[in-house]
Amino acid sequence: MKLRNILGIALLSTILVSCFEDETTLGNRPISEIIIDSTSIQQVYNINKNDSLIITPIVTQKNKELPLSYAWELDQEIVSVEKDFRYKGDILGTYQGRLIVSNDDGKAFYTFTLHVNSPYEFGIMVLSKDADDRPHIAFM
Repeated sequence: MKLRNILGIALLSTILVSCFEDETTLGNRPISEIIIDSTSIQQVYNINKNDSLIITPIVTQKNKELPLSYAWELDQEIVSVEKDFRYKGDILGTYQGRLIVSNDDGKAFYTFTLHVNSPYEFGIMVLSKDADDRPHIAFM
């Protein structure tokens, strides 16, 4: 009796699933692929503290032109949503950056590294004295 019930349920399930008709309309057009020109963005940027950095990416799409949205991340935090990245290096350090360009069909990514350097990281410290034996320190 149990076997008959199990076989009946399995047969009924198979019949119900086979009657399902797929009426989706997705996938009937080519995808608009986003291409970020790698020559327009460097892999490593070096700027001094309090200097400004402007990155203007060249982005194209294959097939259909769709509206694009931009997001610029530094250390996994979104710092800008404009097409051009404008950054003032006010905090020293090394940051992992990423450009995210998206449209209705998908996203494209480009990663880069940003070093905000101190202008006094490298050089020569010179200790001297003047004619009155007063000390002077110079950094070159």
